[in-house]
Amino acid sequence: MHAVTALLALVALAVPAAPALADDAAPEDSAQWGLRKESPIEVCQPAGQQAYLEQLVCSDQTRPRFERGGNVGSRNPPSSDRAVREHQFEAMMTFAPLAEGTPDYHVIDRYDVHCGETTTAVYMDMYHCPAVPVPRAPAGFTLQD
Repeated sequence: MHAVTALLALVALAVPAAPALADDAAPEDSAQWGLRKESPIEVCQPAGQQAYLEQLVCSDQTRPRFERGGNVGSRNPPSSDRAVREHQFEAMMTFAPLAEGTPDYHVIDRYDVHCGETTTAVYMDMYHCPAVPVPRAPAGFTLQD
């Protein structure tokens, strides 16, 4: 259990919180979808991340290069209660679907996606299983099979 506590502490400190969106701007409807940790692309496990990224096409119609930049912490600020944080972490590791209305505390991964000389940070949440195929791409990209 010490490893879980240590990991949760690192996640909580990983990155300062980004500014919140305006109340009327739902992250999933935002032009910033997939480009902010608060509105990541939801996939299932690392294989889902890889499969999604392999479908991206740059604005010049080339395929991008990409690499994992690391995790950037929790989508939402974790609870200050240790027992609650441990429960949230254990639930995340099961890859179980979230109940409707449940806050999402999943750890978000950043991928650096390179189109020529331009690098774009793309944020992904790999804990949404089973994942429904994502039919859209972040701003500046399209999808192709």
